[in-house]
Amino acid sequence: MDVYSLDGVLKDELATVSAAGTYKTWRKWSTPSWAGTVTLRPLDDPRALAALDELNKKRHKKQPSASNQQVDHTERVALVVPYARKDEAKSLGARWSPIDKHWWLPTSEITALEKAAALGFLPNQTT
Repeated sequence: MDVYSLDGVLKDELATVSAAGTYKTWRKWSTPSWAGTVTLRPLDDPRALAALDELNKKRHKKQPSASNQQVDHTERVALVVPYARKDEAKSLGARWSPIDKHWWLPTSEITALEKAAALGFLPNQTT
């Protein structure tokens, strides 16, 4: 990360921050008043992504950073699955999307979609 003083002066560029515990507890800070007067690095900056890749190599991590992750472009059909029936959805081959918070099937899986319709998992369908 880039480290700035409270008055907007760049103190350290691409600094490595070590913290105990998990990195999932980041907080979102409001934008400081001086942010409009300084050119901040964009989140997809190639130098920052390369620094993350290098850090992962040092830590022997096998997960790629955002710089070389592949995006899934599968056409999807969202399903409406009550939690109590999630195992039925899994048996059809449905997958959980943690980002969208719903189960889904690829549009290419016609048989699975027909079974999902029979089970009442398609949206706007009465059971």
